[in-house]
Amino acid sequence: MTIAVFLLLSTACAHQYTKPGDEGAVFRPLVPQEAAEIIRERQGLQIVDTRTGWERNSGWIANSVHISYFSFLFGGGYDRLDRQRPVLLICAHGTRSYRVGRALINRGWKEVYDLEGGMKAWLREGYPIVTEQEDLPVEDPA
Repeated sequence: MTIAVFLLLSTACAHQYTKPGDEGAVFRPLVPQEAAEIIRERQGLQIVDTRTGWERNSGWIANSVHISYFSFLFGGGYDRLDRQRPVLLICAHGTRSYRVGRALINRGWKEVYDLEGGMKAWLREGYPIVTEQEDLPVEDPA
């Protein structure tokens, strides 16, 4: 019984999260295949890589922007995202991006997705990454 309760609690982050009182907002983890589909099909999707700079240097998902977890932690990352557009969050293993996703929902974003298992899962499934600096999207200096 104790083991069953532990397993239930330890997998709780894999379920959809909705802010209490705001059932119109959706925060849902996506396996790599689902993330690849939403990247391909969803217009206006903001792909946000929350890893540190040195983690991102090993490769990133095309068209993603880099806003580290620490930027969100200290409040500076939120103003770089459009609340009206869907967001897909990425980190190394899925933990930091999940935390950012919950924070976005709690701050009023309506559609947030998290790459479950992070870049580790993305690479394990054989999805492509970008590794050349010239392929980096140009970021607005503002």
